[in-house]
Amino acid sequence: MMNKALSVGVIHFPLVFAITWILTADPVLAGLLALVEPLVTLFAYHLHGRLQREAPRTHCPGPQSCMRMRQSH
Repeated sequence: MMNKALSVGVIHFPLVFAITWILTADPVLAGLLALVEPLVTLFAYHLHGRLQREAPRTHCPGPQSCMRMRQSH
């Protein structure tokens, strides 16, 4: 899993840098965004995974009962 995260980071950093530099023509802003954005994304993924694990699970025996369950909330 760590290898995948590292390879995504290696691809992600120059991509964000290049796109931001093209859009803003500011290499300092591009570098800052390329550094900050992955940290924000990592935090968001961590929070999302934690919320998913802690969310109560409901069991629907079939599609019709799931639809009734959603409509009643």
